[in-house]
Amino acid sequence: MNAGRFLASAAAVWLVRVALNWTFYTRVIGQQSHQIAAAHPGLFREVVPGFILTDLIFAFVFTYLFVKVGAALGGGRMAGVKLGLLVAVDIWHELSRSRSPMKIAPGWWQRSQKSSATPK
Repeated sequence: MNAGRFLASAAAVWLVRVALNWTFYTRVIGQQSHQIAAAHPGLFREVVPGFILTDLIFAFVFTYLFVKVGAALGGGRMAGVKLGLLVAVDIWHELSRSRSPMKIAPGWWQRSQKSSATPK
């Protein structure tokens, strides 16, 4: 394993993950999370900086997996795509089975047009 190529690949994976997280948490659900945070002050914090170190760890793990199983998946870019899909499906499966508040619900991206008034 070439250490220079490994570090460069891990850095590339890390940069892509940071960019995707920033886009998702600021552009896709940013407005909705700001509304919730305004309604409940002190309950939420900014999540993007917390993902930077986590993304770095994931980048090293993903790159190591790619180095070890890349040849078995066909090598090259398609091996990276296949490995990425396998990791994504595994993460999605674990999140869908969990009973934690982080569980992803179907249709989370659709905003309800109805008022969210609570019954008295």
